[in-house]
Amino acid sequence: MITGFVLLGIGTIALAAGLASTLKYPSAVIGSVLLMIAGIGLAVVGLARNDCSTELRACAARVDAGEVSLHHQIHDNVSLIIFLALIAASLVLARAFGRDDRWRPLRTYCIVTGVLGFALLVLYVIEPAPAWNGLVQRIFVSVLFVWIAVVGFWLSRVSLSLVNAGLRGHPQR
Repeated sequence: MITGFVLLGIGTIALAAGLASTLKYPSAVIGSVLLMIAGIGLAVVGLARNDCSTELRACAARVDAGEVSLHHQIHDNVSLIIFLALIAASLVLARAFGRDDRWRPLRTYCIVTGVLGFALLVLYVIEPAPAWNGLVQRIFVSVLFVWIAVVGFWLSRVSLSLVNAGLRGHPQR
């Protein structure tokens, strides 16, 4: 898990840099900064492990009593920052994507991701059905992480089309 989180963080930082260099709109810069924050946070939560799963009553009681380690507290608090940054990034980038023909097909997907991500976060936090909260958490995280993958895939397609267009514009010698 540690390696996975750190690599996801590095990949998300790379995605942020790629978007910032490809899209020059203010909303793209803001969205890229939010992705960068999420990427750094992902690496941090990978290194700051939880003592136990807060989905278990005994662990939740330890958290409520303040009987968990500093790295557990860092993991939980930074996770909230990551989630909020990703939700905001999807909504802010939807604006940037709507301004660029190459990215416009992702605009609606970004809006749906942001709204659904926020609704699932609220559902996870208020815990209306505690027995289902673990599933809600996994769906919530999956919605956001799949969004990162889709945007990364789209960036690779856009970058490849730019490279191919550049190659076609220069005759080979």
